[in-house]
Amino acid sequence: MDAETVHDDTNSQERGKKYRKHDHKIYELWWKFLSLSDRYKEFCEIMRTVKDKEDPDGELVKGYNKRNPQFNKDVDYYNHLLNWEFMGDVHVNLFNEWWTDWQSRRNEKYAILNLRDPDLRKKLYKYQFSLYKHRRTAKEAPTPDKVISFLTNSPEYIFVAIPLGFELTTEEIRKEISAMRKDATEGNHDFLLDQCKYRAPYGYIRYDELKKYYDIYNSVNILHKNRKETKINTGVLDSSMFSKYLKNAKAIIRNVEQGIFPGAGYSSK
Repeated sequence: MDAETVHDDTNSQERGKKYRKHDHKIYELWWKFLSLSDRYKEFCEIMRTVKDKEDPDGELVKGYNKRNPQFNKDVDYYNHLLNWEFMGDVHVNLFNEWWTDWQSRRNEKYAILNLRDPDLRKKLYKYQFSLYKHRRTAKEAPTPDKVISFLTNSPEYIFVAIPLGFELTTEEIRKEISAMRKDATEGNHDFLLDQCKYRAPYGYIRYDELKKYYDIYNSVNILHKNRKETKINTGVLDSSMFSKYLKNAKAIIRNVEQGIFPGAGYSSK
């Protein structure tokens, strides 16, 4: 998929080369932006104390409650769980080690799922989270229609029931499913966005500009340097442009919390 456009300070011939040439530094910048998230930092700190990382829900809630007795049980930390699976603990682990592992698994295909699989719940994160959220907010069990809605409301999969007792040929089944997949994906922005989440850059990328957003935010909010010093160090001397870049960095941090980089919600030059 071609969901992103890359621009940097190379000449036009270099810009014409394969996008994969830029992968390492762009994913490293994604990693760095995620490390700026206070929400994800707190999640990582709690996750380090969790013993069962395959099914951490109960221990995570206890960890949040211990830190904050007023913890809002409606809080959506589902995205943090997926970020943890995607990049892990960006505050403890090394990017280059993650990158080596990511190279081996980045092109893994989605598996065809059997709904009779006893481990299905762990494989359908959105379904699991929808049930979890319902359990915490509703006073009654979900209706059968609601359960089906939770299961089928996913941009990752379409669900079909293939009858066993009829003489359907493999070719007939293939044509029917191919048509369903085409209908579900063509012109579907949610599908394209979901395919990029926790996986590939999505949006218009000007690497040098994005790096400057990171440098400014990191200097002011993490290293706690004053704005005058930061302006000199980053070369962004115009106050309105400086404020704009700082605002853009905050928008991108919010995007990466949701598995999207760089995403929308910030403006370019």
